[in-house]
Amino acid sequence: MSIYRPIIIILCLLQTLAVHASSEERFDHFLSLSLEELMALEVTISTASKQSITKAPAVVTVITAEDIKATGATNIVDALEGVPGIHIRTNQFAFRPFVQFRGANASQTLLMVNGAPMSDLMWGFGIFWKGLPTSMIERVEIIRGPGSALFGADASAGVVNIITKTAGKIDRSEIGVRTGSFNTHNAWAQYGDQWGGFDVAFTADFYTTNGHDPYIEADGQTLQDQSLATNVSLAPGAAQIGWNNMDLRFSLARANWRVNVDYMKHSDLEIGLTGAGVLDPVTEASDSRFNTSLLYTNELFSENWGLDAELRYQHLDYTSGDGFQERPRRL
Repeated sequence: MSIYRPIIIILCLLQTLAVHASSEERFDHFLSLSLEELMALEVTISTASKQSITKAPAVVTVITAEDIKATGATNIVDALEGVPGIHIRTNQFAFRPFVQFRGANASQTLLMVNGAPMSDLMWGFGIFWKGLPTSMIERVEIIRGPGSALFGADASAGVVNIITKTAGKIDRSEIGVRTGSFNTHNAWAQYGDQWGGFDVAFTADFYTTNGHDPYIEADGQTLQDQSLATNVSLAPGAAQIGWNNMDLRFSLARANWRVNVDYMKHSDLEIGLTGAGVLDPVTEASDSRFNTSLLYTNELFSENWGLDAELRYQHLDYTSGDGFQERPRRL
């Protein structure tokens, strides 16, 4: 035992020094921007047109890719949790992360990606929403407070607009992998270049995890069993919440024109608990989202006018797989 003790002490000291150094680097990053640089940051979320953050007629928060990298966040929900006035609440159904502003619920938050709402006709963030990988994010713009006049009723508490890395914004190629607890694996890549006068960009992110599978002592069916003298609840047991994600994005730009094509897919998504709070080991859901947009921007369209035009198409598809078990079957 005494032979190994000095080695353990040295390793602990090295780990402590590494953590301390990492913390100092992150702190230095947040202090590295001058006041002039902070005031020169441009946003589009407050008026749908580009302007400096000091002239934006709203309380706007901007999170850059460098900010996200400094925090170590791998999913946008982790980065948003650190924003004052924002809280991430997970729903019991499928362990979905909900973004809500202080004093309001998640249904009053409008979440957008490149100006396109993530909501569909029924679900505010999508039925199997799991956040977005940070590897494809250029910056995040946030309005705290009502934005309904510009964005509609869904924005009564605030707006979050996630802007992805597109053509002309990626200055180097990058590839990376990481692994973590709960059998979590992640690989990502980004590429940016010029082809025949066109700016081209591509990002890809692949993610898989078994989830932390929380142990449920008693579920919604347990209470019903007690009142009806039945015994069909699957509790106590683990709520299985593993899932896979694929995120692919391509962008092409030239002069005032830009084309974006995005595809995101969840597969083998375990929901863990149903909306009634009942353990569900049956459902292995999947969903996919395809977006394409044609954008034109010309700030000098005429002497006193600029012009922004956009054409968008979106296709959503989701399924519960082989079945959806709201309540276990009675034997």
